[in-house]
Amino acid sequence: MEYQEHALQDLFRIDGIVNARRLHCSRDWQFEGERHSCWELQYMADGNTFVHLNNRFYRLQKGELILFRPDSFHVVYADGEAPAEMWVISFSSAGNPPAAVGRGIFSVSARCEALLREILETVEDGFRCSERTDVPELLQRRQTAPPGNDQLIRIRL
Repeated sequence: MEYQEHALQDLFRIDGIVNARRLHCSRDWQFEGERHSCWELQYMADGNTFVHLNNRFYRLQKGELILFRPDSFHVVYADGEAPAEMWVISFSSAGNPPAAVGRGIFSVSARCEALLREILETVEDGFRCSERTDVPELLQRRQTAPPGNDQLIRIRL
């Protein structure tokens, strides 16, 4: 018997990982802003921050995610009320994502939060994260990275 094969479609293909880290932010933390050629996902694991993006202000609260498109200037700062924990994942991609991607804030389910945690852990298995953020190489590949680690990052992202 010959079984029918279904080609899998790439709506949004992940080509590389640039950064993945857990940021612990004091209640008066400020990031003056940046623009870069990769996508950046920020997830609020705890606390709240404010985000300035495309001449709009957003309040990013615990359990919410924002996705910055390449070359979009963004500023992030703590809300002044309490410390916060933010998960940041930056990556390169090919393809044209849906128009809604990179426009606004999304609430994240417990299942999605668990997946984001797995992505961070998988990146940590394969890469060492630089303590500094002002260097071009934010991640250094570990020689002890498990086989297939890159593929797991791509699949989970």
